[in-house]
Amino acid sequence: MFLLNRADKIFLCIATLIVAIFSYLLYDDSLLFSDNTESLHEKIGIIYQIENDVRLKPASAFAWRSAGKKVSVHDKDRIFTGERSEVTIQLTDGSMINLKENSLVTLTLKNGEMALDLKFGDFTGELSENSKLKVTAGKEEFNLQGEKSTTNEKTIVILNKSRSGQMDIKLEQGAASVKTKNQTKTLEINRSVPLEAKLEENPQPEVQSLVADKIVFRQLKAGDPLTFNWTSTKKVPQYKIEISRDPSFKELAWTGRSTTEKISSPFRAGDGEFFWRVKALTVSGQELNTSATQSFKVIRMDRPVLTSPSLEQSLSFEMNIDTQDADLKESFKIAWTPVADSKKYRFQIASDAQFK
Repeated sequence: MFLLNRADKIFLCIATLIVAIFSYLLYDDSLLFSDNTESLHEKIGIIYQIENDVRLKPASAFAWRSAGKKVSVHDKDRIFTGERSEVTIQLTDGSMINLKENSLVTLTLKNGEMALDLKFGDFTGELSENSKLKVTAGKEEFNLQGEKSTTNEKTIVILNKSRSGQMDIKLEQGAASVKTKNQTKTLEINRSVPLEAKLEENPQPEVQSLVADKIVFRQLKAGDPLTFNWTSTKKVPQYKIEISRDPSFKELAWTGRSTTEKISSPFRAGDGEFFWRVKALTVSGQELNTSATQSFKVIRMDRPVLTSPSLEQSLSFEMNIDTQDADLKESFKIAWTPVADSKKYRFQIASDAQFK
């Protein structure tokens, strides 16, 4: 056991205090960076509400900083939200915009109008009447405008952009329109529209299974993958497969998503009869169409067990060779436990344990 003298104790306290200060700065680095309220760029709003990890990168700065409530947001600023995090920004015209978790956006002003470049993630905008918002999607620019609704509800629109670059827009309530250089389209409640050169509602594809109905899958162990594939009359961003023990799909035994017309994933729901279907989805997860329901059966295959010869038994044979052309033959019994639903068996004999 070591005893600390007075000097050692002082140094230990100072070191502990320094570690505590740096630990706090790692958690909240707002003390390291001054607020960007004195930015040379025009102010476009303030952070109205914040939850968990939200980062702000001012246009005039090189580093990201933790965002705080009532912090000013300026032209060309970037905002990022982490896991289980979101931020609400109040724009100078009174409109409110909200970024959900795992989102990245750049906010700019173009000719006095608010412009949005959503890199990826989910964005919700509350637009006041006649307020305008420019949205960049790929190489195209779209103008989103809030309008007066017959029910006098606030206009709320939802943008979703996948990391692959595809963006959808959906009107949740109120009234709004979106337009390109050559086209203006009035948005309908809960109807998703892909932001492309030609504004059309998402296609309603016909989804059809390529797997035979009532097919039987055999598993040697839980978790062996089951493979499903299907075809769609139109290309869609993603598909969702649902598997249930009942045809009404009240309780799902397994679910998964795929961007291609095929999925193969571990299946641990046991054996028995199951029902499955595929849903075509938009980028934001809105359902476009659903395939017909089909059934399949999973049978857990038992491994055959050798009963003769046993593992402990050694086989040896003695053969008397009378002539060089003698026919060398010997017989012995191979037996194993039967496996349910198996019609054929194949046995192998090798000179090495790896059966090369």
